[in-house]
Amino acid sequence: MNIFLSLILAALVLTLFYISSQRKKSRRKPSQHSQHVRDTGKLHKEKTPASSLAATPSAEAQRKAFLESYPVLTEVSYFPIAEGVSPRSTEDMSPEVREAVEQKITAIKPIPVNYLKLMNLLRNPESNPGEITSVTVTNPVFSARILRAVNSAYFNRPEKITSVGRAISLLGYNSVRALVLQETLNNVMPPGRADVYSKTWAHSAVVSVCSGHLGKNIFQFSEYEMGTMGLLHDIGKYFIDMLKPVGEGSAESPLLIREEQQYGINHACLGGMIAKNWQLSESIVKGIEYHHHPSFFPPESIPEPYMKQTFVICLSDLICKTLGYGANDEEKLPIRSEYYEMFKMRPDLEENVTPRLVKEIERAHVTVQSYIQAP
Repeated sequence: MNIFLSLILAALVLTLFYISSQRKKSRRKPSQHSQHVRDTGKLHKEKTPASSLAATPSAEAQRKAFLESYPVLTEVSYFPIAEGVSPRSTEDMSPEVREAVEQKITAIKPIPVNYLKLMNLLRNPESNPGEITSVTVTNPVFSARILRAVNSAYFNRPEKITSVGRAISLLGYNSVRALVLQETLNNVMPPGRADVYSKTWAHSAVVSVCSGHLGKNIFQFSEYEMGTMGLLHDIGKYFIDMLKPVGEGSAESPLLIREEQQYGINHACLGGMIAKNWQLSESIVKGIEYHHHPSFFPPESIPEPYMKQTFVICLSDLICKTLGYGANDEEKLPIRSEYYEMFKMRPDLEENVTPRLVKEIERAHVTVQSYIQAP
């Protein structure tokens, strides 16, 4: 009986051992199908990087190709500034010039309430689109021009846009803000004068986009606030020739100096005074007044709260002129090296110009051109 039980136990042990050994073999030896899948995957992984590199250029190659498309960014021809030459500030104006300028400024019409309200709404990305639309449609002529602009051949849209709210959404707040400026000028300037400055307006529109982009990316400023400063930076140019000439300007001098020689004030100071008379914010007033300072004066010449904003506008103005979007003057004034050193930046325009920024600038310019062409 004991022998019989011993034989049964021995047979059971052998059976369990055999089953265990078979399981181990099956785990060590994959099936032909699974082995083929793994081998194929391995080959695919080994080949993928090479094929991807061949199909997609590296970031460095893309950057190089982009800069080759815009050689002007690396070969900027700056207007020479003679040693010791610098524009006056508002404090340096003679009492006679100041009095004459203030009289002219008070004669300029104020910004219409609806346009000012619309401008403020477009400065805030959180503004209610419905409220923006409701303010816009109170001006049928402006609404019609926006619709004609968004449906123009410049955009080549597959379907006609009939909603003002939809048009504003497609054009974007930055572009619509530039259109509001043009309508504002049409209302505050004598009839027919605004059209003379269409190139200045187009320049202001692209500087607005550039200022918003650089302000956000370099200093984390509000894109919309910086965009408004950029849009209004040359406002003085629209009104300076309404002043009485006091002399002759020298062609060898920068524009700001020529203006002072002719009128006793430059467009930057005049623009700041106009913005103040329109009761715009202090940051906008100072941004306009000092926007050429980085080309002539060290950083400490600008009040600290406005230094970075002023630098952004000056740099944006230079970039847009370099790309071919200048105003009535094409002068490209260099920015003093102290500003680049202070903000730890290289003094190269190409460092801050990206394909995305160029695309935004081109879009703003096209929007303005489509609006100008709209009947």
